[in-house]
Amino acid sequence: MTRQVFLFFLLFSAGFFQAAPLKTYVYNNDVHHLSHYYQYLEDCNSYSTTAVIQNFRAGKFQNPQLDKAFSSGISTCSYWLAVAVQNSTGKNQKFLWSFKNNGLSFSLYEFKNNQLILLDESSMHESLGKRPYPVRSISFPFYLDPKQSKILFVKVTPTVNKNIYFPTAIETVEQFLTYELEFSYLMGKYFGVLLLTLFINFCLFVILRKRIYLYNIFYGFFIVLFQLSDFHFDSFEIPNAFFEFWSYINKDFYIALSIFFYAKVFQIFVELPKNFAKVNRILNWLNYTLLASAILLLVSGFLFHQNNYFIHFVNGFINFMIYIIIGFILVSIIIGIRFKINFFMLFGLSFLFMFYGFAGYLLNTLNLASLPIFRPGNLINGSVIEISLLTIFFIYKFKLDKEKAALKIITEIRKNDELSKKMLTIESEEQERLARNIHDEIGSDITGLRLQLENHLSSSTITAQHQESILENVKILYEKVRDLSHFMKPTEFNSNFMATIENQVLFYRKNVKNVEFELFSNLKDTDVFRPEIQSQLIRIIKEAYTNALKHSMASKISIQLIFENNILLLIIEDNGIGFDLSNEFKSIGLENMKSRVEFLKGIITLDSNKKGTSIIIEIPVL
Repeated sequence: MTRQVFLFFLLFSAGFFQAAPLKTYVYNNDVHHLSHYYQYLEDCNSYSTTAVIQNFRAGKFQNPQLDKAFSSGISTCSYWLAVAVQNSTGKNQKFLWSFKNNGLSFSLYEFKNNQLILLDESSMHESLGKRPYPVRSISFPFYLDPKQSKILFVKVTPTVNKNIYFPTAIETVEQFLTYELEFSYLMGKYFGVLLLTLFINFCLFVILRKRIYLYNIFYGFFIVLFQLSDFHFDSFEIPNAFFEFWSYINKDFYIALSIFFYAKVFQIFVELPKNFAKVNRILNWLNYTLLASAILLLVSGFLFHQNNYFIHFVNGFINFMIYIIIGFILVSIIIGIRFKINFFMLFGLSFLFMFYGFAGYLLNTLNLASLPIFRPGNLINGSVIEISLLTIFFIYKFKLDKEKAALKIITEIRKNDELSKKMLTIESEEQERLARNIHDEIGSDITGLRLQLENHLSSSTITAQHQESILENVKILYEKVRDLSHFMKPTEFNSNFMATIENQVLFYRKNVKNVEFELFSNLKDTDVFRPEIQSQLIRIIKEAYTNALKHSMASKISIQLIFENNILLLIIEDNGIGFDLSNEFKSIGLENMKSRVEFLKGIITLDSNKKGTSIIIEIPVL
């Protein structure tokens, strides 16, 4: 043991007298985060391995932020990490140095014989079977004998993702797999909740056909894709044959698409076009600019598989647009809450969780700040809570909208009822005016005509028999005009309803020959119905008589009027030749009868054949 420690010290003293102190990570003894032990060098000049060693000797490697994932913001430079590892146990140990970022490539070197020897290299673009160790992260295995030490270097190079951010750790295989098992179980719960909310929104969309549910599905869908990519579970879900193609999709593409659909959800949920039309137009412009940038990023990722300035620029522009859109939504929510506009408060509540997650992600991406992280991650925590709340708020809003629509329908029905009653009043007044004019004017004229005839006939040569016949005809004409005026006069609603119907039947019996009119009823003199029911039923009976007399060639027409269990049943039957319901319904005037029944919220049933016609009408009186 003394000899190995001496050799390790000699290694440092021979080549690194000028280097910054590199603390040794001693397995089975040190429990600190790996950031306490490794150092890094920014490489924007494509250093050779010799140049890297020279920089290390010159003390140009820097210490990272302690207890945090390595982060250097958006950059096109490569980075070198150096760490000294010692196995303090008494047995051989297999370690994994793992890195979690799907837009970077990693190359592992061992410092040996005063030079860097390449051990392995890999990236997230490789499927599980091609990786040094088949797990979701890039994990390089290496072995240490008892008390053995090694100095390892890793070169980190950006590919399609310019965000230099990755958690890293050195663990034994057992430690690594134990953590992965527990973490995967936790993430399974989160993905389960996300997928459940997507399913609920899908069901709502299928049932209600509202765009907001479709937009929320796409929003959640791209959040799921981002989380699969960000946590590297896509390597388990995507078939190996397509994985390399899939791996070159920049995860900022998923973020951009999720924000695009999130803004759409916001616009519909708070009714932005109605409340703030100008703000809505600006947000549309920003949103579609973001969409175009996302598509450009997707295409450029396939065209340029390696570090490229254009991808770097588009990446930065997308992050900028996301900042602008989220900020724009935040300001809109504040204004909406200030003016107490419906649903801005609810959306603002869910927005807080999403805002914290996205703000933390963007601040880490740009290496501007680091918000406290709640396991397993701020973005997935915020997304799960936010999408769940939105789904609940959607259902609540649908309930309110349904109640509002129902109230509007009820108001319209009441308004229509009032208009119908007013129209009936006008119709009744007009009929009364016509009846009065017929009685007063035409009746008076006929009476005057009769008096004149009596005066002239007395001095004429017409025989007495013919004179009597002429005067009798004039008398009959007067009586018919009088009966017609009484027939046209609307029903007095405070009069006896049954008596009015009986008078109507008597009118037909008196004036229509060769047709038998029957009336059956269980109504009592004390039975009084709403004015609109009385008025419409009398008009229905008149319409039925008119139709039967004009078209059916009937010799018998019967009416039954029965009142039971708050239902007024009117049955009108004749023994005529019948008619074709499908072809002659409108032509014979039954459409008016149907409209009157619908006005009374009743049901009309018609049956007609060569033996006659039957009309059954049920009117609720409550």
